[in-house]
Amino acid sequence: MADDNNGNIKVEESVIAEEEKKSGECLKDSVRFEDFAAQTENTAETGRTETTGKGEVLPSSVPAEEYEKVKRELSETVELLRRVAADFENYKKRVIREKEDLLKFANESILRDMLETADNLELTLFHAKEKSVKNDDLVKGFEITVKGFLEFMKRYGVTQLDITANETMFDPNFHEAIGVQESETAPSGQIIKVERKGYMLKDRLLRPALVVVSKGKLSDEGKKKAEESEEREPSEMHKCIAEPEPENKDE
Repeated sequence: MADDNNGNIKVEESVIAEEEKKSGECLKDSVRFEDFAAQTENTAETGRTETTGKGEVLPSSVPAEEYEKVKRELSETVELLRRVAADFENYKKRVIREKEDLLKFANESILRDMLETADNLELTLFHAKEKSVKNDDLVKGFEITVKGFLEFMKRYGVTQLDITANETMFDPNFHEAIGVQESETAPSGQIIKVERKGYMLKDRLLRPALVVVSKGKLSDEGKKKAEESEEREPSEMHKCIAEPEPENKDE
């Protein structure tokens, strides 16, 4: 949805740029036409005929009726161009205002749909405070709320990454390893635990999954070290705190 909004904004910006270019060209033509008309009028009043360097005669001896017609058409054209320029300025202001509103309220529909999830959470919390409600009922209420929230995200193109522990292989494009562990059953490179789920936004990764990856079977030497480590840990946990040194009575 956000990509569609950005596409509409880019299209309108290109339309504005094209209209500005056309408007500028029209205004330049009108200015040149006004200069030509002024020069023609001056020549008609003085009764002089001007020539170019190539010997071509400029339209200085134009009949009065034709000159008045051209002058009237020029005035109408200039007035029309002024109106077009004013309309275009209003159009630019309107597009800028619509663009600001689009960016400001782009998430309006998403937030409106999220209110349903907020209502369900508040309702579940309200029942949780009542002592008469059983824990099983609370768990069921939270499960329904989570399921509804996942369905809501799915409507907007957000889906969970499909990861199954001890089946899915690690992929750096979608997974982020936060640790590695030896495993007797999982081969090296296989995901053995999912710490945080990952999500996709249509075809784009929205958030990678945090996983623990297997580094294969433990060697005999590694097993021995692991067993020794497990034996040491309980004894270290039960060590007594050393008694403080007795104070010097002579002091």
